[in-house]
Amino acid sequence: MRPTERGAVRNLGVGLFAGFGRYEEALDAWLRSPAVVTVVADRGRGGPLGFALVARVDHGEGPAAELLAIGVHQKLQGGGWGRALLEGALGEVSRRSQRWAVDRLALDVADDNDAARALFLRAGFEDVGAGTPYETGRPSIRMERPLA
Repeated sequence: MRPTERGAVRNLGVGLFAGFGRYEEALDAWLRSPAVVTVVADRGRGGPLGFALVARVDHGEGPAAELLAIGVHQKLQGGGWGRALLEGALGEVSRRSQRWAVDRLALDVADDNDAARALFLRAGFEDVGAGTPYETGRPSIRMERPLA
């Protein structure tokens, strides 16, 4: 991602994730962190159409790659952009898997986000339990998939 795209990606994410809490600070930190890899979909004249953010994390169970966020402009949802972004994120994690010492990709998804959950299930993710609730109190489901 080019530094000039950070603001547009941040603004897209803030709008997309408004129902989950205030993501301004988290997105600012993630987008500036050298430890976070950003995949951007089609850099159109009107800004990015979508993005995915992945990083290596360790929550005490050993290192894992985490899909921190994935989002597609609302007008383009359902058109395959989410799948393309997820594939791009998986590719980035796979390329870094040895260096990061990770063998799986994990994520949390809102328990009522059926479209996203279906996308993740089709991509080989499995439910592994309750995820971390969002700032708004919305529950989430933890999903993981091994890196092939």
